[in-house]
Order: sequence, then structure tokens, then C-alpha cells
Amino acid sequence: MTALVCCGAGLTSPSPKIEPAPGAGPVFRRWLLAFLVIDLLLIADNVVLAVLSKLGVIDGVPQAFKVAGDRSVPESFNYVKWTISAFMLLLTWRGTGRVLYLALAAVFAVMLADDLLMIHEQVGAILSGWTTIRLGPGLRTQDTGELAVFGIIAAICVMILAVPFRRSDGPDRWFATRYAMIFAALVVVAVLMDAVHQAVAGWMTGPLTPYADFALALAEDGGEMFVASAAAALSIAAYRATCPSEPASGSAIRP
Repeated sequence: MTALVCCGAGLTSPSPKIEPAPGAGPVFRRWLLAFLVIDLLLIADNVVLAVLSKLGVIDGVPQAFKVAGDRSVPESFNYVKWTISAFMLLLTWRGTGRVLYLALAAVFAVMLADDLLMIHEQVGAILSGWTTIRLGPGLRTQDTGELAVFGIIAAICVMILAVPFRRSDGPDRWFATRYAMIFAALVVVAVLMDAVHQAVAGWMTGPLTPYADFALALAEDGGEMFVASAAAALSIAAYRATCPSEPASGSAIRP
């Protein structure tokens, strides 16, 4: 976008080539696979328990094992992955001095705080008392409030990342583009899928309603688990690929 608005030579200069960070791909894939295996085991556990509950073998799915449950094991694993992302990016900034990684660490810290403290849910509930606006069939004023708060948080994150993303190049640009894809995927599962879930739960009736609700909850919260896994794996890869194992003597950290 910036290249398009530049004058003169900027319009004719080729876009800088985005080179992959050396070694980042294999590290990312290994860690992503490890995180996804745990995610899938947690999701499968929830599904098996739901089937056993439906068959009357157990009395409901324990809250601790619900993928969509607050403070459950699957959600707590997300807290761990957001923490890994923020911490590894902070280490990457310390090792490289590049502000991009500090900005990304700050964004993941915001995401951890929102997830852990349920900020957009709680503030959204307060805002819902001030409006009667419903954004679609089946949606609640609570959803309107939550989306408003999510929009504010997203705007703050965009402001934090805008300049570092635009100034990134080389391996940094390689990581920046992949983090952009992760954030886009998070919007799909955390915002769009949540809206679809609430809309369907609000207007659907009949014997299939519980099954649709369960499937959409898994798609929404399971999707967020996968995105968090990708973020944590990429953050580990960023540190491993950009920070030398033996820091050079006398090297300075640029703020």
C-alpha cells in the first residue's frame, strides 16, 4: 500500500523481496505439530465425554474439559500459548533490538489479558445495558457490546503494530506477513464464528439445536486454539531464527 502512494521512482521500484527467515520454517512446523496434537487431544476428549453424556454413561461433561468452558483445561492451554508468544517475542526483541518484536509482544500481552480477564465479555455486558441495537437476527445486545469492545482492542493493536509492520523488511517482513495472517484468522474464529454461533443459537429451534450449538462452539473455540498454537509456534521460530545462540560481545540492544 505504501509503495503505491510514493511519488516518482517509488512507483516504478520493485517491491522488496520477502525472504524466509533461515531455519524458521522447520522450527515452526515442529512446534506447530506439537501444539496441534495437544489441541486435538483436548478437543477429542470433549467430544468423547459429550457422547458418553448423551448415552447416559456420565452425568454431563465436566466444566474442566469443555473446549468452550471458562477456565477449563483447553482454555488454560490457550493462556499458556499466548504467554509463550509474548515471552518469546520479548526475548526476540531483546536479542535483535527490532521494535517489530516488541510491538508483537505487547499485542499478545493484550490478547492474554483480554482472554484471561474476559475483558471484552465483561465490558460488553456493561455496554449492552446502554443500547438496544442488535446487529442481526438471533444476536443479543450483549453481542453488540462485545463487538464494540473487541473493535476498540483491535484498533489499539493496529496502532501498536502499524509503523513496525510498515518498516519491516527481509526476515522481519517474512514474520510480519505471517503474524498478519494469524491475526486475520483470529478475527474469523473469535469474531465472525462467535457471531454465527450466537445468531444460530438465538433463532434455531428443534431437536438438532443442541448438536448445532455444540458443533459451532467447537469450531469457534477449537479454531481459537489452533490460531493460538500457530502464534506460539511462530514466536518460538522467530526467536530461534533471529537470535544467535551466542550473543556477540558488546552488542547493543536498540530500544
